[in-house]
Amino acid sequence: MGSYKSVPSLHPPIHSPNLTSSTLGPPIPANYTTPSFPSLYWPISPSPDEPQFLYYSNDIWHFTLLWTLALYAGFHLASGVYAFFMMPSKMSLGIPVVFAIVGGIEATMAGSIVGLM
Repeated sequence: MGSYKSVPSLHPPIHSPNLTSSTLGPPIPANYTTPSFPSLYWPISPSPDEPQFLYYSNDIWHFTLLWTLALYAGFHLASGVYAFFMMPSKMSLGIPVVFAIVGGIEATMAGSIVGLM
């Protein structure tokens, strides 16, 4: 059998006086503020104090929903513009708008389901 090495935690120890207890996850720092959108962590050349975490379910849902909306609506809009240029006419002017609306509806459903899980 192999031996296991202990991996240092990114979270401060639970007995620290500046933490509040959390029964479902890691302790929440007393000075916690929700990180700003759009990023929690930049993986390219990160600084040691850069990682930020989401602790509250409402923050997780909001962050997931906004990213899902941005990605889905963007790809659906690009697909709609491509479809319009494949067959340009007055009737097809609404295709990009319809694609973006459908993408927004899909993103709202998917982002809410994933963000609330």
